[in-house]
Amino acid sequence: MKTKKSLIPLLFVAIAAVLVALFLVSKKHEANPKTAATDIVVFALENEVATLDPVQIGDIFAFRVSAQIFEGLLELDDQGAIQPCLAESWSSSPDFTTWRFVLRSGVKFHSLSALGFETRTMTAADVAFSLQKSVAATAAANFALGGIVKGASDFQAGKSPNVTGLRVVDDRTLEIDLVRSEASFPHRLSNPYLAVFPKEVVEKAGDGFGKQFASGTGPYRVDAIGATEIALSRNPEYWRPLGQAAPAKLLFRIIKNDAVRLAEMSNGRLDAMRLVPALVGANVDRRAESLALKGGLAKDSHLIRVPTFSSYFVALNTDRLTPALRRALSLGVNRKEALDVVGNGIGRIRIGTIPEGCGGYKSPFAGDIFDSSAAKAALATAGAGGSKKIELLVHEQDSSDVLGELLKSQLSAIGVQLDVKKLDFNTAIQKMIEGNFDAIALSFQYVYSAPEPILRSDFHSSAIPAPNFWRLRSAEIDSMLDQLSGKSGTESLALAADIEQRVTKEAPAIFLYELDNLFVTRGQPLAELRFTRLGVPLFWRLGVP
Repeated sequence: MKTKKSLIPLLFVAIAAVLVALFLVSKKHEANPKTAATDIVVFALENEVATLDPVQIGDIFAFRVSAQIFEGLLELDDQGAIQPCLAESWSSSPDFTTWRFVLRSGVKFHSLSALGFETRTMTAADVAFSLQKSVAATAAANFALGGIVKGASDFQAGKSPNVTGLRVVDDRTLEIDLVRSEASFPHRLSNPYLAVFPKEVVEKAGDGFGKQFASGTGPYRVDAIGATEIALSRNPEYWRPLGQAAPAKLLFRIIKNDAVRLAEMSNGRLDAMRLVPALVGANVDRRAESLALKGGLAKDSHLIRVPTFSSYFVALNTDRLTPALRRALSLGVNRKEALDVVGNGIGRIRIGTIPEGCGGYKSPFAGDIFDSSAAKAALATAGAGGSKKIELLVHEQDSSDVLGELLKSQLSAIGVQLDVKKLDFNTAIQKMIEGNFDAIALSFQYVYSAPEPILRSDFHSSAIPAPNFWRLRSAEIDSMLDQLSGKSGTESLALAADIEQRVTKEAPAIFLYELDNLFVTRGQPLAELRFTRLGVPLFWRLGVP
């Protein structure tokens, strides 16, 4: 459902041979900044990649790499719609409790000579193995299927050696039994956490799977994994035709400093990067009818605006902050100012958590709910007076420190004192998972394109402590979410809007806005690069008619 949900990733140390290989690849590109996009493409990431194991990924950055290597049964296209991937078709029982997936024939895994693994054809047994790994109690992805697939709870608790709801019918057919009706179940399987990989590689690699070794079915395979660079090359046995301009090699460089990343792009040592909010003001002309690059990037670079299924918010710990205090905080924030100052106005105010247009969803809120008088009245009923002090955790991602200072100023006007404390991103996430926080500035990038799995994952009490990080407990909301599971079409969308309104009254977060991603690319054919709503670049599609 979202990309931030597991224990804080651990940094890993690459072996010397890997570092040498990456250094050579990096130097090759540096020596020739004008390298054609179809040779080597260098893409910058804003944070380290702790693992490429899909079921253990803890943040959005790793998915930009892992989604080149691994694939799942279904996927989301660049418009946010579900498409077949490793499954060529799917169907359900009339009550939506059993789902059948028919796999494509002839799909092969990447060879991995270092582990003595030669390529072979993917089967339904591989899918069942991979999905079962995702359900494990130690998996970052266990939220996706853990509460819905029959037998998952017993497997997580060690009461069963297998997830009984994952049934292999034959080599090309898998059936999944659910514990309850869910019309939107396919939206769970478009989640990049739920990718498919070969059992032999996982068992041989052990703890090194995703850190030193990886094998999937995707358009690119791993050449080397290092602490600061990850090198991939085109998969010669990919199951679908690659675009004529698909790069032969991809080099992902981890550059955490915004200024350094921008300088590398300006100096021609990068081919693509995300333009984070902190860099937009100086590099994007927002007065134009459509956004345009300015300054040094304007000469030979392209700006690509990508809508996202995102939610930017300040999570509030409902175990620590009373409902009246939470409502006061939500009413006391001027979201338009926050969107303009922090998000450069490149997005939309969002009072709830469901992105606009997600599965045809229309928000029940017409605009901001900012009301300082109502905020002060709510604060008075909370007994907080004018001296209430709340610690707000911020970090280095998405200009959350800038947001923190702005909210500190806004909320002081209603009588709330924010103590803004900056931590590194991973430490902040750890504190949130532990429940050791008052408030924390964060964003979710949703991988689902339907409201039901988003709402259930975020707000059902069974999802505490993750991804119900705010620890919201409401029997009424739980009941409404249970009703939502079996509904589809307009009936589902209407009930989702009712639930979002009910959640807003509880104010488990100060929901702020959703932002579009901005990416900068250099030269052709990268001007035509497409991205998913998760910000994953679709390199394999370059040159596809």
